Amino acid sequence: MSRKVLQLFLVTVLSSLTCYGLALYGYAKFSWGLVLLSQMCLLFMLRAACKEWSAVAQLFALFSIPYALSGPAQILFGQGNIAGFPPMPDTSVIDMWLMDVSLAVIAFGLGFVGINLLSSSNRYCNIGRFPYWHGAVTFAALASLSELINMLRAGGLSLLFAGKAVYQAAVSDISFTIPSDILAQTSFALLGLSISNTGKLAAPLNGRWEARKRVLLFALVMSLLLGIHTVLGQRIELIAYLVCFMLGYTYHQPLQRLSIRWLFAGGAIYALLTALFAFRGLAPALASGQITFSNLRMDDLTGRYLRSLNPASNEFRAAFGNYYLLVTSGYEPQYGATPFKYLQSAIPAVVYPGQKPPSPTYEFRDRFFPERASRSRIAGTAFSSIMEARMNFGASGVFVLYAVIGALLAAVERFKRRTQSPYFALLYCYMGPLAATFHRSGTGIITSAVPIGGAVLAVLIFAQFYTATSMSMLSRKST
Repeated sequence: MSRKVLQLFLVTVLSSLTCYGLALYGYAKFSWGLVLLSQMCLLFMLRAACKEWSAVAQLFALFSIPYALSGPAQILFGQGNIAGFPPMPDTSVIDMWLMDVSLAVIAFGLGFVGINLLSSSNRYCNIGRFPYWHGAVTFAALASLSELINMLRAGGLSLLFAGKAVYQAAVSDISFTIPSDILAQTSFALLGLSISNTGKLAAPLNGRWEARKRVLLFALVMSLLLGIHTVLGQRIELIAYLVCFMLGYTYHQPLQRLSIRWLFAGGAIYALLTALFAFRGLAPALASGQITFSNLRMDDLTGRYLRSLNPASNEFRAAFGNYYLLVTSGYEPQYGATPFKYLQSAIPAVVYPGQKPPSPTYEFRDRFFPERASRSRIAGTAFSSIMEARMNFGASGVFVLYAVIGALLAAVERFKRRTQSPYFALLYCYMGPLAATFHRSGTGIITSAVPIGGAVLAVLIFAQFYTATSMSMLSRKST
């Protein structure tokens, strides 16, 4: 491990410890600034360790910043309230939250550096041969077809104009729902890996026109699913697809330098996704006749969009908002019970003996947001990984959880440099959406994604084995 990594790790630890001390004595504003500094130092430490800006570990650290800081910033420097939550006058909870965040930063860095101290390698392995392009198109077709089947079984085209919560609840209520989002993630990951492995869409290509035809074909096949997500304003799904593609795209050609082009592209993507969030309620309102086009005013639409640009006005606020509600209302320590509750809720009702207990996410919703449960069975206000860790073992739970995550991600990055397996490359891409949304989720995000992702990998392995066996048999017959 380089000296630069250790130096950045020490700076991260010192700034986090200073933040912890300031928050302990009630200096929340100064503590907030030092948390931001420590998280930025952590990002640069990961860059020095991974030799790139496009690692899953960096994605995890990057998304932790808005989830950790946007909510407290709205109270400390903004209007004093977070949209969708009751007033939050007790600023001591902000101090507790910032202390937990600083512990999480220290623990994550310690876990990551600890694994990298064992050994490190700057060598990249070429990933093995695989029909990436054909797999991308096949899974794109399966994803669009699956979502169409889900929609028709749940109630038809009219569901699209009933709103996101109603649509998702109706789809989840049908039996044997096809996981179109996992299929689409597979498709985008394979597309990115296709480009990463060959430096172009697929080889051989007969000129630029052939490449453009393939891009148009993929977009056409995926257009149905992407159109449904756009109408419903499902940003999380779209972000997951983009993350899977980018991790595949940079898998063999890591992003080693952040140019202005990349920063501009990130800002443009955030602006587009903000528009989806700001205006996703317009389609159901127009379809139901609650409003008409004549009632829409440009000033109102512009104001709504500008307010939505603030991370504290969208899902980034949920992590701290939920934490505040739980701490101020009191709770019974769970002592590690929440992961097992998530495991129970993940078991299909058909094979579960008796009545399944609700997951911790819905227990929290039913306690603090019962009106959302009446609106839709699966509606909620997200969750918080730091909150779940504190629910189980207090501050020590936060430290242990993030130290384990840091060590696991360090092991994943080391293995990425050593393996040529295309299946690990696909699994690596799957980890991107989990890393991006972990901070607003509980451990249930892992228990729900692993079985489905494993099933998709099994199908891919079988398909490649079957194809290789069939080609071998054909070649033998021809000879």
